[in-house]
Amino acid sequence: PWGVGFPGWHVECSAMSVHHLGDTIDVHTGGIDLRFPHHEDEKAQSDAAVGKEVVRHWVHAEHLLFDGRKMAKSTGNVLLLQDVIDRGIDPLALRLCFLEHNYRQQMNLTWNAIESAATTLTRWRTKIAQWAEEPSAPMHEPTRVAVVDAFNEDLDTPRAIQALRRLEKDDSVEAGARFETFNYLDRLLGLDLVREVGKPV
Repeated sequence: PWGVGFPGWHVECSAMSVHHLGDTIDVHTGGIDLRFPHHEDEKAQSDAAVGKEVVRHWVHAEHLLFDGRKMAKSTGNVLLLQDVIDRGIDPLALRLCFLEHNYRQQMNLTWNAIESAATTLTRWRTKIAQWAEEPSAPMHEPTRVAVVDAFNEDLDTPRAIQALRRLEKDDSVEAGARFETFNYLDRLLGLDLVREVGKPV
């Protein structure tokens, strides 16, 4: 009905984004392969339509490998979340696995890496439940600042996770402070770290 041709996905993304998210979007993500031409076209269209810069931060992730091969439907080398669940692994271990890697670098995901992340997740939840039983104490400010700074520095999640690992092992910090810090920072991480708090041992 519009003549020769038809609306492409660049136009569709601009229309859906602005319609559903408004004319200011903090973070727009996608794979590195979408940077050009798709996101450049989307940016030009959205900004022209609205009259200002719509997206504040564009975040482009590198491709994901699984066991050394590019993950793609065409090769049948795809890991589904259900595959992780079927192995009896908490699916949030996969999130931790991703957080331990820089989004701009190609990641080789393996079952060993996922299982290692699951071990860390279980250990953290157990310790956090133990720390929660101790007297409350103010958050450990140096760790909070380190994690927030890491997120603000091009989403440097590996550095954020390292700061939490240091706090986990630092027995000079009160247990209550470690609990408060992990609990607060989990708002950024989304790992359900307080899951075991209050449960019978």
